[in-house]
Amino acid sequence: MGERQVAAKPVHCSFFVLIRWDTSFYVGHGVLHPYRERS
Repeated sequence: MGERQVAAKPVHCSFFVLIRWDTSFYVGHGVLHPYRERS
């Protein structure tokens, strides 16, 4: 069971990072795009 937890940890981390990157990309694009159009 211990080995399984250690093996699943990096997968969970990369999955969390992927979601964060995807979210920040969506938020950044949604905020910057209208802002650039206005300027």
